Amino acid sequence: MKNHRHFMVFSATLILVGLMSAAGNCADGAIWPGPIPKPHVEEYGAKTVIFANEGFAVYSAAGLQGAPAHRLLMEELPALQAGGAELRLPGQGSGGLDKIVIGDLHKSSLAAEAGPTQFDERHWRMIEGREQAYLLSFSNAAEGHAVIALHGTDERGLYYGFLTLKQILENYYRFGIAPRAGVIIDWPDFSERLLLEGGSTLWEQNLRMRRLALAADLKMTDYIYEPKSDFKTRRKWRAPYTVEELVRFGEISSFADAHYLKVGYSLNVGLSAHYSSEKTFDAILSKFRAVRAQGIRYFGLFFDDSPPNLPTQADRDRYGRIGVAQADLANRVQKSLNADDPEAQFFFCPTLYWSLDDVQYFRDLKENLDKSIKVGWTGREIVSPTITEEDAAGFRKLIGRPFIVGDNYPEYRWLPQRNRENGLYHEVQGWMTNAPWLSEITLATIADYSWNAEGYDPDDSLRRAVWRLSGPGLYEVMLSIARASESAVTKFNNETGQHSANIKPPEEIQSMLSAVAQAASEGKPIEAPATEAAAWLGKALASSARLRETIMNDELLVGLTGSLYLDELDKFCARKRDAINELVAARQNGASKSEIDALAESVKP
Repeated sequence: MKNHRHFMVFSATLILVGLMSAAGNCADGAIWPGPIPKPHVEEYGAKTVIFANEGFAVYSAAGLQGAPAHRLLMEELPALQAGGAELRLPGQGSGGLDKIVIGDLHKSSLAAEAGPTQFDERHWRMIEGREQAYLLSFSNAAEGHAVIALHGTDERGLYYGFLTLKQILENYYRFGIAPRAGVIIDWPDFSERLLLEGGSTLWEQNLRMRRLALAADLKMTDYIYEPKSDFKTRRKWRAPYTVEELVRFGEISSFADAHYLKVGYSLNVGLSAHYSSEKTFDAILSKFRAVRAQGIRYFGLFFDDSPPNLPTQADRDRYGRIGVAQADLANRVQKSLNADDPEAQFFFCPTLYWSLDDVQYFRDLKENLDKSIKVGWTGREIVSPTITEEDAAGFRKLIGRPFIVGDNYPEYRWLPQRNRENGLYHEVQGWMTNAPWLSEITLATIADYSWNAEGYDPDDSLRRAVWRLSGPGLYEVMLSIARASESAVTKFNNETGQHSANIKPPEEIQSMLSAVAQAASEGKPIEAPATEAAAWLGKALASSARLRETIMNDELLVGLTGSLYLDELDKFCARKRDAINELVAARQNGASKSEIDALAESVKP
């Protein structure tokens, strides 16, 4: 383990140096921070990759051509390069097209088609024995076209490599940022990276599908359905779904299958379960089998926020304690599901889903719950300010198995995940994010962490997440707004029943506005600083509109910090932009010194 940690520290250095040399500047001077999630290792040379830009010739193994990774590559390449993509057989010339070779490139016949790639034995050793890993190489052919080689240790690895390639090509074709010749070597730290639709608000189906697409794009592995406001998962869990509701689960499952996501469906039966009753057992199986018919094969029993006591005398006589009863019910349900489908997986959320106290409940689960059943835990607290390796090791000892962190990360703004230790993946099987209140920026940084926890840096991750939304045009302004959102404070007025937010505008615009006001008061030219400030304010309004689209749940954020911060920011930017326009017009029309001073005062931050 120590050698592994040492290697990862070295890798982080390679990433920093590599990106500075790999990502050129845009026309406006912005520098691309790099892909998100951040790859583990990037090694680049001095040469820029030269593209022929006439289309792609794609070479792949015949057995791969029906896989989702290959299908998505062929579908999306034409959107990146107007020349489209053509499948070629090994040995066929590329006809001057840029080449992409995808598949098993380690000592295989397909490898010859890629020519002299940048891969060496050191790179192969880095991914040896790893699942979901990939190698990605960029080089120049003597004939004047680019050669891209993508190797995956499995289909998921190929897909994740393609997602990285897609980001690199998008930045080249949209913004002119050409990659440099070199290699990316990458794999996930957490083998399972899950998005939970939990919380109190049910997503609309169109929003849910957008979130699924986002999860897939960020290299997450699972989507878990368990919103409290779907009463058919909790208070009315015995009620069957309608045909229309089941069709929606089918839509989710179909999309997930095409994008290497697993869909999980969970029931919280703790409010009304009779653990010793066959009726309870049969009702659970009936509900699971109904959604399984829609393609779902990952199931969970959740007992969070349910009574910690046995409800009937029959339960008390049979089990004695709630932990024994819950474990037995989960074991029986899993056994029955696996009898029908040996590949079905099972997840368990305890009633006490936080804490490091050595209590009888945890001992009962440790002794009675089947070892193959995954368990969720949120840290020392329900909403944990920090989660450490020591915390995780302590819970693993208590529960007696690998487990999944179900993180209720407490962030309502556009800030990166912090205070989760980099080495947690040594103790934890998976990382699940409860996402109702998160912005897309925050979720992207969490996905970054769950992919490359060892190399995760919050500030670097924020830059990558912002660029993903903004591109170079709004990047600097949106990054400033995201950082400044940390200072936003929400207040509630008991008389009006309304929330409001106090904001501190980014320092950049404060300095610009002060410079405009000072120049006006001193009788100096104001056109240049006024133009600069007005342009920033315009970009801020555009950034605000884009950021609103990234809020995972608007309803939950009304009255909280995120959307109110944007409301106040929009008012500030519109007010100051109008003030600048009035000041410029007054100067052009020869207004008096006192009038100019009054208008300059209104421009100040």
